[in-house]
Amino acid sequence: MGSSSSLTRCLLVVTVAVVLVSAESGGAGGGLVAPSPSPSRSHTCLENPPNMTEATGGELAGEVVQDYGGLDAYVTGHRHSGRAIVLASDYYVLFFHFPFARKIADKVAYHGAYYVVVPDLMHRDPYTDDKQFEEWIKSHSPVEAAEETKPLIAELRKEGISSIGVGGYCWGAKVAVELSKTNQTLAIVISHPALVVVDDMNSTK
Repeated sequence: MGSSSSLTRCLLVVTVAVVLVSAESGGAGGGLVAPSPSPSRSHTCLENPPNMTEATGGELAGEVVQDYGGLDAYVTGHRHSGRAIVLASDYYVLFFHFPFARKIADKVAYHGAYYVVVPDLMHRDPYTDDKQFEEWIKSHSPVEAAEETKPLIAELRKEGISSIGVGGYCWGAKVAVELSKTNQTLAIVISHPALVVVDDMNSTK
């Protein structure tokens, strides 16, 4: 119970930090949105995309690794702590490609003594405003992304990490919820969820 509570508290820090980053960079932020049964171009995340050119001071503490459980990922923090947090980003791959948001992962890792992993679940093909969202989402299913994350989680367990949580923002919230339907995660926190429906929440473990 203590380990689960600790992970949940740390994931809540992630939630607050992401909302603050989004607000500061001119993107969507603030309150949670209602679960949405289907993708829509009117989704708040798409109406107010993050500022991907936001400057960040200081050096990043982590690094990008390739083929980590089959995925490229930004990793940071205490690899041998026995506790990890996987972050799943929004449509624009906020965490993986946005230096200011990578610093969130660095801070979570530092303050919570966690190993933080930010996988590139969109394989360097994030949504951009010049794409047709309805077509793009067909080949970027968060359900399939959750399946792709399972080998990563398995790899973390092979490395001796037993407590694993997932933080999901926007598109990534659906990824987190799908993973919460399995026994692979100890805790999840979602912020500004997209594509999450009531039946999803009823299926979490």
